[in-house]
Amino acid sequence: MRSFSYTGLVHFLTTNQQISPIKVSVFESPNQMHTIYIKSVSELAKFNHNAVYNFDDGVNNCITHYNDKKNT
Repeated sequence: MRSFSYTGLVHFLTTNQQISPIKVSVFESPNQMHTIYIKSVSELAKFNHNAVYNFDDGVNNCITHYNDKKNT
């Protein structure tokens, strides 16, 4: 797994021309995380550009999107 800023991930995906859906974990804060599967760089635009993005290049065929709130 690799960590990127928004700009860094966009550059990485554009440079490497990722074609298949990829899993990205979006950490907006310590209490809010989204796991998404994207097919194009433009899908990242709706997320916080100040977040930390973790890129997982493992193969996954399902599509999920969730908010992981802090467990109390």
